[in-house]
Amino acid sequence: MLPKLMEAHWPLVPNGYSISAVANANRFTQGGTSTLASLKIYRRKGKLFIVETDGVIDLSPVVEVADHEQFAATLSDILSKPQIFPEEVPNLRDYKSPLLAAVGVRRWSELERGLQMVSVAQTPEGIVAQKYVPEPSWRSGLAPGDVILKQRESDPVELADKLLAALEDPNWPVR
Repeated sequence: MLPKLMEAHWPLVPNGYSISAVANANRFTQGGTSTLASLKIYRRKGKLFIVETDGVIDLSPVVEVADHEQFAATLSDILSKPQIFPEEVPNLRDYKSPLLAAVGVRRWSELERGLQMVSVAQTPEGIVAQKYVPEPSWRSGLAPGDVILKQRESDPVELADKLLAALEDPNWPVR
């Protein structure tokens, strides 16, 4: 059972909570740490950004990656270190992702145009990646889509290859 604060903000998928929620539900504490990491990968206008998360909240810094080697190194860095949670949980009503400033937009609806997002979570069973896609019945926002990767090993180069290949999918829906 998720705490009430988190239940209200994690999107449901047909068979339960999104992978980020599952990966983080048992370790969400203010100012705490965890050995399991989670991150989001955003791709917009040919640029790739990696943001460490606590499952809901994007944490600073936002890393814009220029090439495959930097992408693999950043994934390895985030997935290999203990995750540190913010001392205070921000009011989600007023929260703005640090990604907005990094991309140079003011609102999520602006950012969302042409955006692809993948949530990557380290779980006790291994690494799981899930794509997020526009929900046709919503004016804005992304909903959990297919799980695109489940693997026990976390070789950063192999992981980077698989994630980049998924992001190259020409059938990935965007707004």
